[in-house]
Amino acid sequence: MTTIDPDKIARELGDRIVRAREAAGITQAELGRRLGRPRGSVHRWENGDGGIRDVALLLQIAGVLACPLRRLIPLAA
Repeated sequence: MTTIDPDKIARELGDRIVRAREAAGITQAELGRRLGRPRGSVHRWENGDGGIRDVALLLQIAGVLACPLRRLIPLAA
């Protein structure tokens, strides 16, 4: 059985958000503005601080970044 490390998953999710955001050509502040969240929240997500536990928020992020949700979600290996 594979052990899931929530901190590792949060860091990988954050890395994926950074890559998608940069590919979309927007700043942390702009992503936050489009999501109705402060830039500090985006910074925390991207650094894997606490992760994102709200599926609706993940869907919003994927929509704003125009990327498939599966590209953001790290799968346990």
